Amino acid sequence: MLKKQYSVYIADTGLARTIHHHLRYRVYCERKQYESPIDAGIPEEHDRHDAFATHFIIRNGTARAWQGTARLIMSTRTRLPVQKMGALYLHAEQQLLRSPVAEVSRLAALRSACRWSPSNRHLLQATITGLLDYSRRRSIEHLVFLISPGLARILTRIGVPMEECGPPVEHRGQRQAFSASVTQAIENIPWARRNLNAGRFCHYFSASAFAHMDNESWGHGTALDETTSLAQTAPAV
Repeated sequence: MLKKQYSVYIADTGLARTIHHHLRYRVYCERKQYESPIDAGIPEEHDRHDAFATHFIIRNGTARAWQGTARLIMSTRTRLPVQKMGALYLHAEQQLLRSPVAEVSRLAALRSACRWSPSNRHLLQATITGLLDYSRRRSIEHLVFLISPGLARILTRIGVPMEECGPPVEHRGQRQAFSASVTQAIENIPWARRNLNAGRFCHYFSASAFAHMDNESWGHGTALDETTSLAQTAPAV
C-alpha cells in the first residue's frame, strides 16, 4: 500500500509550513524560476492565495525525505484563482460552485512525476489520495485543476476522472481547467479506494512525531538537506 512508503501531512504548524514553502522554493524559484521569494534571505515561496488554502507536505519514509507539496484553495473562503483568470466555462463555473469546491495548486515534487518509474508514480498517487481523503472529510465535492496538457494526461492515466471545464489559456505555457468529482474518484480509482478503506491517509502534522522537532534545525539541517540529491522536479502547477 502507498502508506507503507509515503505519508501525507496537513501543514498545520509553523514548522510544517516552513517545510512546505521551502519545497515550493526549490521547485518554483530555483528550478522553474517562475517565482521570486518575498524575502531574498529566506528560501521560501509564498503567494497571495496561501491565506485561503490548506497546505500539504508529502514524506517518503523509505528515503526519509520530504519530497512533495500540494495545497487546496477553498471556494468557501475566496474566489478561486481559476475563476479570477476567467479560465472556466461559464456553465461549468455555475454548476461547480453550487457546492464546496477546492482548487488544487502548488502540486509539485522534487522527483520527476512525469517519468514513469514506480516510485514517482506512487508519489503522485499518494498526494492525490491524501487530497481525496481530506476533501471527503471536509465535504468538498469537486477538485479543480488548472494544469498543463501533460500533467492532465498523467492524472488521467493514473485513474483520476478528469473532466474538461475550461478552454486552453496561456499561463506559463498552455494550461486548461479540469474538474474531478471526489466521490467518483474514490469509487473509480482502485488504489485510492483501497488505501482510504484501510483508514485515514492524510494526517495532521501537529499530531505527528515530527511536530516536536526544533524548527531551526529542520529549516537548515539534515531534514531538508536530504532532498538536495533530488535535482529534477515534477511539472508544477
